[in-house]
Amino acid sequence: MPIRLLILGCLFCPALAGQTSAPPSDFPPAVLAAEAKAADSPEGNYKYARHLTAMVMPFDKRDPYIGEFAARLSKADLSARHNERTWIPESAVAQAFNELMHQFDAKHVHAPKTDVSVVHQIRIISSEVLPEVGTVKEHPSDCLPSEAMEIMYQLIGRNGSLAEECPPKPGPDGRPVPRSCVLHDAIQILFEYARSHPASDAKKGFDRVAQIFGL
Repeated sequence: MPIRLLILGCLFCPALAGQTSAPPSDFPPAVLAAEAKAADSPEGNYKYARHLTAMVMPFDKRDPYIGEFAARLSKADLSARHNERTWIPESAVAQAFNELMHQFDAKHVHAPKTDVSVVHQIRIISSEVLPEVGTVKEHPSDCLPSEAMEIMYQLIGRNGSLAEECPPKPGPDGRPVPRSCVLHDAIQILFEYARSHPASDAKKGFDRVAQIFGL
């Protein structure tokens, strides 16, 4: 399957916030594009930031923490749009994902990992699919805070990788058999941790994301 379709398909993935499954229309690309277009105003930016935050976090959408995090994200995003603060390096997005997965994966062995090259490629593809969201053409190495959060959503949905499958291996009859590369699913890691730990522990992981992003 072409990588572009994988990225677009991830926008139709089950929402992460507060449930393990959600209707595909929960946050379709058209809505994402419309909210990104309106993100230059404080009201529009907060709506966009809150939606992105709720997509990423494994908490009930009514949890006050989502609103608090979104307010910080929105403030930083507006400041970056007005050149009043630095943008977020792609390396910081990769670091935030890796640290979040490391904290939430109990064994610290199977946690998905990513790197700057994957983050950059996701930005390129996202900009082609949804130009309203991406900024890679203008800022090749740095992201808007809202864009960084959207990339986190993509990374979680893709387990930090652009690869859908490992190369097939020959089966018993000699025919190639597709096999999965994923050792542990990122969405599963988030929800399992949120279910088995106090909410305050899970929120510390996202506090660390905010710290890395400079929110």
